[in-house]
Amino acid sequence: MAIIGDDEILKLVSTGLLIKENFSEKSVTPNGYDFRIHMIRMDGTDFENAELPPGKYALVSSMEYFAMPKNIIGNIWIRSSFARRGMIGSFGVIDAGYNGNITVGIFNAGAQPIPLNAGERLAQIVFSRLEKEVQMDYASRSGNYQGKRGINEAADRK
Repeated sequence: MAIIGDDEILKLVSTGLLIKENFSEKSVTPNGYDFRIHMIRMDGTDFENAELPPGKYALVSSMEYFAMPKNIIGNIWIRSSFARRGMIGSFGVIDAGYNGNITVGIFNAGAQPIPLNAGERLAQIVFSRLEKEVQMDYASRSGNYQGKRGINEAADRK
């Protein structure tokens, strides 16, 4: 696997791949893309702007709508500015062939509330190119969240 740099991210996005909607060139980093907060769900209520109290968990959806090719995956990492305040993220991989918003879980392990605002950059996605296209992409394997928008709770909880 090879990590995709800023120039290739911009080329892929210009062809409708990686990020199909709500792309921001300001979120491109040398070796990734910082996704932005769209909505925050705490205790069953959705907010555009909120403070995450110490000891509390929330789900956050991305503003961006992703369109992953069959030969690229995305690894998600919390931005260090949030980690320094005590935020811990529960992130997965954006699978090859996935299309939709992403939902991540965050937890405030710090001592102070952490403000969260729509449009704020929360985590970096590092895109990696696979050696070849996958045989069966996300939609073919499970596709539980394929094409989903907004915050999506665990498929087995519905």
